[in-house]
Amino acid sequence: TIEYKNIEIVVIDNESVEEQTFVYFNKIKKNKNISVLKVPGEFNYSKINNLAAEKAEGEILLLLNNDIEAISKGWFEKMLYHAIRTEIGCVGAKLLYPDGRLQHGGVVIGLGGGAVHNFKFSDKKSRGYFGHLSLTRNSTAVTAACLMVRKPVYKEAGGLDESAFQVAFNDVDFCLRVQQMGYWNLWTHDAELIHHESISRGNDFSTSHKKIRFFGELAALQCKWRLKHYNDPNYNKNFTNSSHTNNLKIKRKNNSMTHESEIPKVELEVLGRAHYKETWNKLAENFKSATLHVTGEANEKELKSNALESIERLNGVVKFSKKDIVLEIGCGIGRVGRELAPLCKKWIGCDISGNMLEHAQKRLSHLKNIELIELPECDLEPIPGGSIDVVYCTVVFMHLDEWDRYEYIKEAFRVLKPGGRAYFDNFSLTTEEGWKIFKAHHELSDRPSHISKSSTAEELYAYMSRASFSKINIKTDNCWIIAHGLKK
Repeated sequence: TIEYKNIEIVVIDNESVEEQTFVYFNKIKKNKNISVLKVPGEFNYSKINNLAAEKAEGEILLLLNNDIEAISKGWFEKMLYHAIRTEIGCVGAKLLYPDGRLQHGGVVIGLGGGAVHNFKFSDKKSRGYFGHLSLTRNSTAVTAACLMVRKPVYKEAGGLDESAFQVAFNDVDFCLRVQQMGYWNLWTHDAELIHHESISRGNDFSTSHKKIRFFGELAALQCKWRLKHYNDPNYNKNFTNSSHTNNLKIKRKNNSMTHESEIPKVELEVLGRAHYKETWNKLAENFKSATLHVTGEANEKELKSNALESIERLNGVVKFSKKDIVLEIGCGIGRVGRELAPLCKKWIGCDISGNMLEHAQKRLSHLKNIELIELPECDLEPIPGGSIDVVYCTVVFMHLDEWDRYEYIKEAFRVLKPGGRAYFDNFSLTTEEGWKIFKAHHELSDRPSHISKSSTAEELYAYMSRASFSKINIKTDNCWIIAHGLKK
């Protein structure tokens, strides 16, 4: 589909394993303008692109993922037309999902607390707000899945950051640096391709390891570019910051619809770390936002896969049975509960956010053996003592201050029956992933409660022993510290 002839193609081989891949490599290497660059080691998107850029001899670079499919002629030339303009930095394309919905219409900085693809999931024929999807226009950032830039600009900006943004947000950080240098970044509707997003390596929430790495890189982006106070110059300031739909900021107030600018500023600020209920209710005002802050942009299939992974880790410790009454602390939208409830006598999900529980109720409405309980504070006060067989709390301690973690463990001991089992986890400060997050958060003095904090094995052991648990066992599973014990 590329008619321009003077091109060089550098294919990156990063730990390929399938035999048909090597057959393909051997075939394409016979072409004199195609080379295969072998880059061994763990997947680092920034590193492999920087190495390929260094090897490439052309004046224009096109970063192109292996999950991009060209569907028509001319897309390359239309991007090239803009990339050679001296005032332009990065050029991005219009990317579609295989079903025709929009995957990338440029990137808006600050949406969802990070950076989000604009107009995502729009119909293929949609013109967007005021025709924005049918215009070539400035965009603060564009995805590196298909990004064209002049090589001197790439080198001047320092390429992609291999340390802080190994996989996620490297393109956003790069585009912001290019913009800071005085160039305009641009998205063009004329270059239209299909993006089979993350088809070869899975999305950022397909494993616990990837999820923790993603949140570390998100924190690094927030910290470096002060996203809490960032106003994207290419995004209407009257639009909501909680969605990619380009809707006006509207909030219900006293049974009427109110523009957000009329609401006192304090209500729009991110609350302090200890304000768990207020913060999580705000983050869970709608299902999309709730899902984003619990599991990222995962669909139901991915939520199920992620939940089954968690259940496997839990079951390896507490050994669920059909006779168990099970309590989850911090159940969110019912990610784990939906899959676990059929495996036990009764599943109880509790959460400090009433909004989260409303979303959970809708997702779990088909299950008859569940109960959802809103917690008034960081305790289990509504739950009777000695009534639970298994208590677990997974992927929650990262959002809590230390004393509140101890409060939940102490309360878990109270509600358990004699012989009851307990499970708690967090990601470890002693792992490479945990340390990256620790470093990234150093400058966030007003860190809100949805930003992650790590633990150590000694910390979790101290909580459980102080709470009088017996047979306490602490182990590391990949990047997780797992603490479990029994009620005497």
